[in-house]
Amino acid sequence: MKRYVILLVMGLVISFTYVQAKTNEKAGMCAAQFLKIGAGARPSGMGEAFCAVSDDINAVYWNPAGLYQINQKQATFMHNEWLYDIKYEFLAYCQPTDRGVSAVSLTYLRMGDLEGKDMNDNPIGDFSAYDCALNIAYSLAANKNTYLGITGKVIQQKIENEKAKALAIDIGILHLESAKEGFKTAAVVQNLGSKLKFVQQPENLPLTYKMGISYKRNKLLLATDITKPEDNNTRINIGVEYLFNPTLTLRAGYNSQNDLDSGWTVGAGFNLKSSQFDYAFVPYGELDNTHRFSVIIKF
Repeated sequence: MKRYVILLVMGLVISFTYVQAKTNEKAGMCAAQFLKIGAGARPSGMGEAFCAVSDDINAVYWNPAGLYQINQKQATFMHNEWLYDIKYEFLAYCQPTDRGVSAVSLTYLRMGDLEGKDMNDNPIGDFSAYDCALNIAYSLAANKNTYLGITGKVIQQKIENEKAKALAIDIGILHLESAKEGFKTAAVVQNLGSKLKFVQQPENLPLTYKMGISYKRNKLLLATDITKPEDNNTRINIGVEYLFNPTLTLRAGYNSQNDLDSGWTVGAGFNLKSSQFDYAFVPYGELDNTHRFSVIIKF
């Protein structure tokens, strides 16, 4: 147990050191930035520190290896009121089998009508744009305490009449210590794949590396992630979840990637017999506040 406490402290110290650095000159240079928007109100309320938690259907986004922890069918839907009237939707389903757990999900980001202008700034009519990704995931056990997972992605972006497509994968690993110790460690590579090409210029996907550790004891869950996107500096995510009573779960977190505000997030979950309703509040300073709602159905 001591070695995991040491790893946790070291991770926090190293991460805070990186966070103080200036924004990476490659920031925003990769295509398909919508792939960085976290799925599920529960992880969002925990500051997106979910890599080493991933114990529900949201694992299909955060760490496909975590799907192996699920022992019943689950389905989820999330609606995210994003910035500037942008809507973000996430839909997923998973099913355990004798050999592992499989899942499928759909991510869809849509914008309202956008005003088109020519080179002289004259209006030329409105146009639309959207981003989407279809994901298929599978998780299995390497041994009693170590799980592996992979997600295949078909990604598409559309701006007016132009479309771009790409293929990518996520690869994850999750290791569980004994139930008595309550520690889990994880590592994930996200968006490893081909380039997106609009007309002529091909662009890289937002390749991201994550490492995480979580600790659960009784009603309390603590988690932290270290995230290194290819197009930005190393970031830290810290989350806490507390089961206040069988019906109500309270959450809070910190996401250093949110440079527009303090980075703090809050959320809550409402647990029923076969369903779970989650809410997260994520502020972005002067730009706006965002609200995320999701539901998980278990059957």
